Parts: sequence; structure tokens; C-alpha cells
Amino acid sequence: MNTIRPLADLIAPETTKPLVISHRGAWTKAPENSIEAMLIAADMSADMVELDVQRTTAGHLYLMHDDTTDRTTNRRGLTTGVEPHEFETLFLRDGEGGPDAPVTDIAVPSLRDTLEAARGRVHLNIDTKHRRDLEAVGDLVRDMGMAEQVLIKMTVDPGNPDASIKDARWFGDLTFMPVLLPPRPAKATEDALTVARFYDAQMLEVSFLSLEAFDHLSDAMKREGIRLWVNTLDVEHPLDYSDSAALTDPDRVWGTLIRHGVGAIQTDQTEALNDYLSATRDT
Repeated sequence: MNTIRPLADLIAPETTKPLVISHRGAWTKAPENSIEAMLIAADMSADMVELDVQRTTAGHLYLMHDDTTDRTTNRRGLTTGVEPHEFETLFLRDGEGGPDAPVTDIAVPSLRDTLEAARGRVHLNIDTKHRRDLEAVGDLVRDMGMAEQVLIKMTVDPGNPDASIKDARWFGDLTFMPVLLPPRPAKATEDALTVARFYDAQMLEVSFLSLEAFDHLSDAMKREGIRLWVNTLDVEHPLDYSDSAALTDPDRVWGTLIRHGVGAIQTDQTEALNDYLSATRDT
């Protein structure tokens, strides 16, 4: 088994290297939210792999982004409605799925199996899609002894932070990252400070409406010792800082974000971002 450094060291503010976060694993090479895509991303030297998790009404935690299984599997229906026996015949569609994507022989993985496959190999960011599932996700990560390897995130309302999250059995033992999307104009920094302090967060996932607004936010977070995570995904990015634009001009996209204080970039272009970071370190 490989060994990786503790999560606290990876996301520490004094760690100056921007983190490369692989979105749903290397889904251009294997189905999204699969163990295979996760391990390929790890082999690409992703610092962390982001995966989505949901729970069935029977209590089974498994990797799935949508509220239905239609897009990514050979089954149609609600994500919560998968019965235990159905997982034996539940297979992922290739890549990011869709009706034209072929069904593979790769089974939809449980969160438990995914955590075990990642143990000692790569850090994980578990995107909990619904508040109802958060306790179960955190309890499993803690009970499996994966606290030093897993960052749990969920979208929160900065105007009304959910205090019940802090009452969870795992809170304080695991690292929780609030997601603040989208920002409220003129209140982005205030919201970020409120949420970060409320949850004692070490990192925040944020967006921004202008570089000037982001600079103000970045300066405030730097004083608090908090890293900022920004997405450059084609499906979700600030301004025109997208992966597609970065493939044409990586310095204008990823370079600009890094120079303005971004500490983690979630991307669907793991290899290209790592190549850019390597090239800039060599110059």
C-alpha cells in the first residue's frame, strides 16, 4: 500500500502548491464516479479526487451525482430507490454517461468499497449531494479510519449556516469544507468569513463575479489562514475561466487564478493542469 501525507498537511495554508482536484475522477478514460476513474486520476498525480455520494432509502451509500440513475447507468429511476438486490446488475455508462453512452461492465461502487480502494493512494473529496446523507457519510469515513485522507463538502447557506452539522458525531474528527455557490454581490467576503468561522473551516469552495471581488476575498482568507478552492469545469466556472479556455491558454486561466490566490483548482483536465504547473515550476 502506498502512503500519502495527512490531509491537514496537504491543505495547510503554508503549502504553496495549488492543489489539483480531479472532478469525478478521470471520467474521459473510465466512467465518472467509478473506482477505475478515481485510480486513473491518482496515477495522473491528482492531489485529490472529487466524488459524489448519495444514499438509498435502504441506507446504502454509493457513488452517484444525479437524483436519478438515468444518465450514468443502465437503470432508470430515483437514486434513492435502488433496492439492495439491484446493485448486482447496476452498471455504469461510459464517460459522463448519457443515452448514447455505452453501458460498461463496471459496477456502480459503494462508498465503502471506494474508500477502501483509495486507502493510502489518493485523497478524496466527497461531495455530499443532500443534507440527509451527511451524518452517514461522515460516520463511515470516521469508522473506516480515513479521517486523514478525506475532505467532506456540502453546499451551505451563508445567511443561515446549519448548526446541526456541528452536532454530527464525526464533526471535529473529520475535515468539512463548506461550498459557497453562487456568491451574493457585495457580500462574498462577509459570507465567506461568516461560514469559515462558524464551521472552523480550513478551506472553502467559492466562485466570484469579478477579479477585484476575488482579490478582496482572497486577502481576507489569507489573513485567516484559509485556502480557496475554485472550479474551472466547463459546466461550472467563474467568468470565462473554464477548462476549455485553459487548454488554449493555460496561463490566462489557471495562471491568473493562481496569481490571485487560488489554492485548489477542480478540473476535468487533470493532466493538462499538472503539465502547466510542472512547466511553470521549471521556468
